[in-house]
Amino acid sequence: MTEPIRILFVENHSDVMQSIATRLEQEATRFRVTRAPSGSAGVDELKEDSIDCVVSAYDLPEQTGLEFLNTVRAARPALPFILCTTDGSEEIASSAISAGVSEYLQLTDSTDLHTQLINRIPALVSQSHVHPRDDQEASHQQYRDQLIEITAPPEKSPEERISQLLELGCQRLDLANGHVVKIEESRERHEVVAVAGADIVQEGVTDLSNTYCRKTIQQDEMLEVYNAPAQGWEGDPAYEAFELGCYLGAKLRVDE
Repeated sequence: MTEPIRILFVENHSDVMQSIATRLEQEATRFRVTRAPSGSAGVDELKEDSIDCVVSAYDLPEQTGLEFLNTVRAARPALPFILCTTDGSEEIASSAISAGVSEYLQLTDSTDLHTQLINRIPALVSQSHVHPRDDQEASHQQYRDQLIEITAPPEKSPEERISQLLELGCQRLDLANGHVVKIEESRERHEVVAVAGADIVQEGVTDLSNTYCRKTIQQDEMLEVYNAPAQGWEGDPAYEAFELGCYLGAKLRVDE
């Protein structure tokens, strides 16, 4: 027996979107529908569950469906994504297509969206499974393109580049926090000069001996800590000071 297609349905509580979700749920032998009340909840579902297709409203509580699409595409470039909107704006349609939407549907009273979705979703999912490596390769290419967009423009300041690179790195590696540190080894000085993500690490100066960075700068390869207590870091000043169970660090030498 063929497994049901797993659909993430990100809704805005409008009557028409509720009706569409209900109709899809009634096709229980074909679809397994997971509802999410917002884009952020949708991102959480994508992390926790194996989703085959996303159906999203444009008008979401915390953001637009287009912004949600951009977030999804950063992690899953080839995942089928259907955007439903009551606004027939050419600008929205153009932006959605540029962002990689799989299908763009306008919500109107005369549109039988239930039938359209029931027919289109299996086709889109089947197409995405033809080349299973496409998703990964497309993700790598999008990441490279984003790196170029950040680093290439000459008008960007170093501070802008660093901030955007940190945000991209956190997104790409699914990290809670990313930061850049300036180290003066002779003075045992550790200064966090830029931060992205959660405030578990903040800008400021501390003693180098209390940080993971003291180990990072002693080796050429990256320092990888994936489970600090299990790897013997419990009791170490670096773990006690920041309680970071995971850490990924590399050194970069810069001429003054």
